[in-house]
Amino acid sequence: MEALLACGARITDVELTAAVHRGLFYDNVLLLRRIVSLRLPLRCKAPMALADALRAEYRTLVEILLCSGLDLTGWEYLRWSKEVLGSAFTESILHGRRARMQYLYDAGADLNKSISDQLRGHWFPLQIAVEKKDISVIKTLLEYGCDPDESTKFSAERTPLQAAAEDGNIEIANLLLGAGADPDAVPIYRVDGVLIRRDTTALQSAVRRGHMELVERLLDAGADVNSAPGWESGATALQFAAIQGFIRLARRLLELGADVNAGRAAEYGRTALEGAAEHGRLDMLQFLLANRALIDGRGRRQYIRAVKLAEWNGYSTIATFLRSHGQWTAVDTQRADMEDYETDPKSEPDYENDLAWDYKVPWDLLVERFRSKMKHGAVCIP
Repeated sequence: MEALLACGARITDVELTAAVHRGLFYDNVLLLRRIVSLRLPLRCKAPMALADALRAEYRTLVEILLCSGLDLTGWEYLRWSKEVLGSAFTESILHGRRARMQYLYDAGADLNKSISDQLRGHWFPLQIAVEKKDISVIKTLLEYGCDPDESTKFSAERTPLQAAAEDGNIEIANLLLGAGADPDAVPIYRVDGVLIRRDTTALQSAVRRGHMELVERLLDAGADVNSAPGWESGATALQFAAIQGFIRLARRLLELGADVNAGRAAEYGRTALEGAAEHGRLDMLQFLLANRALIDGRGRRQYIRAVKLAEWNGYSTIATFLRSHGQWTAVDTQRADMEDYETDPKSEPDYENDLAWDYKVPWDLLVERFRSKMKHGAVCIP
């Protein structure tokens, strides 16, 4: 072995894993200790060797590897491993190994490395802890210095704060916001040179679920009431309130400057007026109209869509009310019959003449517009 190393042989995860297995089988760490002593520091990635030592709870083997200069970040993908390690630290959180998490942290493990596989995507320590609703681990990770927004730079999964908002977990949300989590952070997708935001913000999720206390906490933290909806089936906070019929929430959002005429999502989107009509919310429709929801000019198209959506979903009373309120004309009937006004939700929005968000922004233009908000190449769209 020494002769091979002298000739330039490399030490890889395969050799270290074999040495770990020998140590486990014979309860003898001499081989691993000898290999490590011949090539210090190792500076190699060996997630399989470390993982096997960790799972066996053989602390001496673990300490030898940790003291060897081993790269603790691990591989992102291992073809021969069913359970793929992005980091031993993150994997210890996934399996609830608190003691292991502690001594890996003490050894200098990277706190912001993901665990990944082909089905699950990339998951970071805080994301896993929040999904497991493990308050003590969340507190520990934040004390260690985990970045609550780290996942937005690399992961397509929802942020820890988004997950907490979706579940209505005010305790976890308070912990994350107290650690500096961005209330408007969402994963960003780049498709053919275009950045697309598909997810809802924490505020939008909290409104959709009707979590009033959490909504207030997010608003206190500076959440944007007019943050654009996700690309597909998304909605602004007010649009979600209108769809669900939450008048109290809608009133609060309007008090804070929410745009009652904000554009719909690009696919399967609804303006506030359209969403209320589609779901038969007569009291919400009356509330929106009283608060200047447009039904003329730029708002005529959403008005016609609202009537059609109400009819499509069997709310004839809603359709009759809207027709009367907006003074439905023969021209409206003709335009509705001709264009169907996106009652087919996949048809393309009329960006020039209709209420719609400008989603498809060239990459270079977007980078320039939000350069001050960039973090390591990630663009945070307000």
